[in-house]
Amino acid sequence: MSNIKQYIGSLENLTLNTALGYIDSDTAIKIDKFSRVNAPNGDIVLFSSFNNDNPFLDTPAELFLNSTSASDTFEVEIQYLYQNRDIQTVTKTLTGTTNVSLGTNVYCVFRMFNNNGIDQVGTINIKNGGGSIFCQMALLTNNFPSNQSLTGIFSVPRGYIALITNASITADKGMDLKGVALTRQLGGVFRFTKALSSFQAQSSFYDLFLIADEKTDFKPIAYAQIGGIAYLDYQILLLKKDSIGKNFKI
Repeated sequence: MSNIKQYIGSLENLTLNTALGYIDSDTAIKIDKFSRVNAPNGDIVLFSSFNNDNPFLDTPAELFLNSTSASDTFEVEIQYLYQNRDIQTVTKTLTGTTNVSLGTNVYCVFRMFNNNGIDQVGTINIKNGGGSIFCQMALLTNNFPSNQSLTGIFSVPRGYIALITNASITADKGMDLKGVALTRQLGGVFRFTKALSSFQAQSSFYDLFLIADEKTDFKPIAYAQIGGIAYLDYQILLLKKDSIGKNFKI
């Protein structure tokens, strides 16, 4: 395992070396996050293609993958955290509108995508038995396939700290949007951590945006006085805690 100190000439060097594979994946992992929200006027919603007040399974429950179209029978790669907060990647084959079980050990699903060469036809959802959505591959304007989940949530795996960098919000013309990052440590409540705002343009925050300890949930929310479609992009560097200084503080 590498000591991360040798790569910290700058945060950009750390990011680039991680992306190019010069740092062992047991030491550092780069994850790019992007989400899309269709925000209504004067309401607070999850920065995601779906809305869920708590997209983390604090109480374990069985989740199911399905589509709104019987034509969708392709493979889906799903990236999530176990209840013990280890990262897991699985591949499941859609069977149209029929539920495919993901089991009861999922804590949060932070990404899924189409793993084949056939575009989605319907909206692909991961839901619990009550119909609440925890991840989604949405159909965009004019039923354009996204083939990729568009959700801003994440949870830091156990044994890692997260550096969240290069956050940006892009809002539709005429849209007045406030974006807020809420974070929650294990056993705690969601707290206001960072904010970004945009009025019909891109608002960006470069370099270090925030630092989060292991088992910290990240939930971005959006509030629009004037509604519309907006996009949130940010980058996560997961650093193994054994590779950083012993006096490191969150």
